[in-house]
Amino acid sequence: MSKVCLVTDTLCDANGVSRFIQDIASVAQNKNHKFSVICSTRKSYCSKTENMKVIAPWISFPMPFYHELDLVVPPFLTLYKEIKTSQPDILHIATPGFTGLVSLMIAKRLQIPVTGTYHTDFPAYIYSNTKNKFAKYITTKYMKYFYSSFKGIFIRSEVYREEIKKSLGFLDEHIFTIPPGISTKKFDPKFRDRSYWNTIGLDAKCKIILYVGRVSKEKNIPFLIELWLSLLERDIIQSQNLHLVLVGSGSLSVSKEYQKILNLHFLGHKEGDELSTIYASSDLFIFPSTTDTLGQVVIEAFSSGLPALVSDEGGPKTIIGEAGLCGYALSINKLDLWKETLEILFQNPKQLDDMSQHCRKKASKMHIEDSYDYFWKQTLSII
Repeated sequence: MSKVCLVTDTLCDANGVSRFIQDIASVAQNKNHKFSVICSTRKSYCSKTENMKVIAPWISFPMPFYHELDLVVPPFLTLYKEIKTSQPDILHIATPGFTGLVSLMIAKRLQIPVTGTYHTDFPAYIYSNTKNKFAKYITTKYMKYFYSSFKGIFIRSEVYREEIKKSLGFLDEHIFTIPPGISTKKFDPKFRDRSYWNTIGLDAKCKIILYVGRVSKEKNIPFLIELWLSLLERDIIQSQNLHLVLVGSGSLSVSKEYQKILNLHFLGHKEGDELSTIYASSDLFIFPSTTDTLGQVVIEAFSSGLPALVSDEGGPKTIIGEAGLCGYALSINKLDLWKETLEILFQNPKQLDDMSQHCRKKASKMHIEDSYDYFWKQTLSII
């Protein structure tokens, strides 16, 4: 049986990429496939399976302009030994950080073919945080160099196909789109417990607009705050008892100015059943990021029975589908449209209920097993 080894800079971080890799590793183990995952990190937000190996980094430090992620330099000889011992027929590099770069060097030395996944649009993230075109240019050049020897590249949504062809020089036949998938047992309406909001001092009957993700500039949190402040000028916040809840860590979550805004709550990092309860006990999901290649959190929201409002830029809009069925993909240049949509939805609870049913039904067809099976089949076809 063929062996595949996946190497990543993020496995135990609090993000959708990490949770996706953990999920496919679990599926692979259940199928008894020879699939292993190697990561070098100091983070601990994960439940490791037998086919995961975490190596203590030689050095780690916050990524410049992107402090929510660590840049990790793995010990070369340890990583070399782990990859060589696993004897993979192909090495899949999921992230372009130092762990990915060192793994690429090792693969070339061991003459192992390499594939990868374009999980994160780093040039867009860097520009979003710095507004520096030169920093974006350098990041784009690095990404092109990094992926230049890959036999194939996987993307999370079709939105990025043309970008991959243009910026990285891949041909269509070497680009593979992984179908979106999720473990629906982890995110399910059965976790709904409105009394949870009592634990943070809220009325169980309040209505919750939820955001889950990094609380940082590249996720467009300033836009979300601007939207909330504009809503506070209208009667809808008080009349509907609306609260905006942000789950996740990040530099903006510690802003004293933000902390004082009415009905705005920062809960920090959450995981496991508590995160599932937060999703299922909310009323609407909101995700204004313009740089996500997919938006795994949007699928988590759908699986929890939560309709969503997302930006019409990037991957999340592909999850929304038909406008009004499970949510809306809106332009961030139209703040008034976001306000009007929120007002209409919360003034029509029957519409929200109907959308909730559609969301859960849609997510129930997004099986993580299908995502993994496609990934496994296409990877083996490259060997």
